[in-house]
Amino acid sequence: MQKAEEARQYLAETDPIDGDPLLLAEVGITAPTLAEVASVVHAAYTQWQQIGAAIEAARLGAKSAIYAAATIEEAESIAMEVAWPAIWRQLWVSKNC
Repeated sequence: MQKAEEARQYLAETDPIDGDPLLLAEVGITAPTLAEVASVVHAAYTQWQQIGAAIEAARLGAKSAIYAAATIEEAESIAMEVAWPAIWRQLWVSKNC
């Protein structure tokens, strides 16, 4: 969260200074300049907010349905059929397979 906040502040400033330690650590790795690093970090954070919201909706919906299930078998069936967002499945597979 600190890195995302540094990026937000950097991009909002009219005359930003080079005092953001987490962003500075990425200069030359993530992007060539501090401004570009801030842009990349901000874009990634924004994307994860959207993905996180979709994951949270799927998780909480499944949790509610599982609590309402009449049998263990019904609860297990619900758990196996959670409709995870496509982007989450892609990220999980690329990270774990």
